[in-house]
Amino acid sequence: MSHKTFEAWIFEEDEQNQRDEKALRQHLQTCDQCYALKKTWPKVETFLITAPPVVPAPGFVNRWQERLESQRKRRERRQTVTLLAISSGGAGIALALFGFALLLHYQLFPQNFLGTITQFVDWMLFLDVAGKILLSLARTLPTAIPFPVWMGFFALTGAGGILWLKSFRKLAQVQGFARWA
Repeated sequence: MSHKTFEAWIFEEDEQNQRDEKALRQHLQTCDQCYALKKTWPKVETFLITAPPVVPAPGFVNRWQERLESQRKRRERRQTVTLLAISSGGAGIALALFGFALLLHYQLFPQNFLGTITQFVDWMLFLDVAGKILLSLARTLPTAIPFPVWMGFFALTGAGGILWLKSFRKLAQVQGFARWA
């Protein structure tokens, strides 16, 4: 048996069976370390039971609650920024794709090179101004609107999307479009 097994038996409060008790006695006769542990453990156990309880430092609870609150605020702020970044990124990609499709649809690319460059610079200036506006909104909106309001807005938006999908499916069933139902 391993040395750890005998140490575990020394610390156990329950009685061992006769075979284990005999093995422990034989081991204690040959192992000075376990013998010393067996002799000193009752004193240590008594000391642990009779020792006065340790009282936390003054203000411990307040410091702990403040730390929890600051961690919660950091987590909420990080979630808000992440949600805003994902939403803004998705909206930006959708807007860019829509704009590109609109350009292709109406064939707004001029035939001459100078006209193309001029229109490209106009679009870049527009995107720069739009980016600055979006950036200022991204900096002010998360602090101006509380996190639960943001979550409510996104929950309602998600619920509206689900409602739209369900009504679209119901409409497809009514009109007989089986592959949409």
